[in-house]
Amino acid sequence: MKKLLMFAKYPEAGRVKSRLAATIGAANAASAYKTMVEIVVKKTRPCNGEFAQVLYYDPPELREKFQSWLQMILLEPQSGGDLGERMKQAFTQNLAETKQAVLIGTDCIDVDRSLIWKAFQNLDTADLVLGPAKDGGYYLIGCRQVYPEIFTGIDWGTERVFSQTLRVAEKLKLRVSCLPELEDIDTGEQIWKIKNII
Repeated sequence: MKKLLMFAKYPEAGRVKSRLAATIGAANAASAYKTMVEIVVKKTRPCNGEFAQVLYYDPPELREKFQSWLQMILLEPQSGGDLGERMKQAFTQNLAETKQAVLIGTDCIDVDRSLIWKAFQNLDTADLVLGPAKDGGYYLIGCRQVYPEIFTGIDWGTERVFSQTLRVAEKLKLRVSCLPELEDIDTGEQIWKIKNII
């Protein structure tokens, strides 16, 4: 069974979307983030069981709130550490039981089921699949085995994430497949994208 791993935080004002909050306020940013999570969960929901959707949630103590909010069957708490460590642990856990895993966040509402399926198809021949974001990060990463170096020494949250990850992959001589570049929602000017979907 292929696994789609999704990272999400609980939409509490002051704990999510700090860059967005700086322009529209913490409460509005939390409300926008809640909608973004719901959009991504819905648009990536599998049909005919072609992959399993697993929500990695934060904070760990809010499992029941996440369950009642998103009605997902498979939920796992995010581990401790920085973003790289948490992603590495999620891949380690899932690639012990499946041959392919793809991980996404919930900042890019353009990700849908067909794009996820494309990532899985690309993993048939690639070692690593990346979905570059316009801000210099990536909205998706997929692999068939864990490469710890990919998640170590990266300047998370900066415009260098994607280029640094590519450099590490090149050093490891990995076959990399890139998906179309998409845009995360991080500023007030981008909120119209959410309103156009809901």
